[in-house]
Amino acid sequence: MTSIKEYRIKWRKEGKCLNCGKIKESNRINKNYCLHCQDLHLKPQRKLKLQALKIVSGKEFPICSSCGCDIFKILDINHKKFRTKEEKIRYAKDFHLLYKEITDGKIEIKELEVLCKLCNWKHFLQFKFGIEWRINWIPSHIKV
Repeated sequence: MTSIKEYRIKWRKEGKCLNCGKIKESNRINKNYCLHCQDLHLKPQRKLKLQALKIVSGKEFPICSSCGCDIFKILDINHKKFRTKEEKIRYAKDFHLLYKEITDGKIEIKELEVLCKLCNWKHFLQFKFGIEWRINWIPSHIKV
């Protein structure tokens, strides 16, 4: 009799979903599970972030609107116009408050965009110092 642990070891080596054993589609959000099973295994904070990113980007698989980066861990939501001091203080107290307000429909999506952390910094530095530069995303097969 084979245990679940042994099946999961076998499935990991074969590149299959650790929950159901099916062959995984391209999935950058959670590399261990297929698209169907990933929602079962995402932590609540990540689920909230994923929902907010989907709403802002309007896509099933959010990507950086500037360079095209698709690594979920480094995607973030950027305000096109910079936030007020009060907003910065409010969001600093509860990091996921922004995601909650987006999923609840309390924030206008027109003022937001999905950017990776590098492009988000680029946006800030261009505003602060007026420096123009480009970031090119070259997809790789590195496991994140």
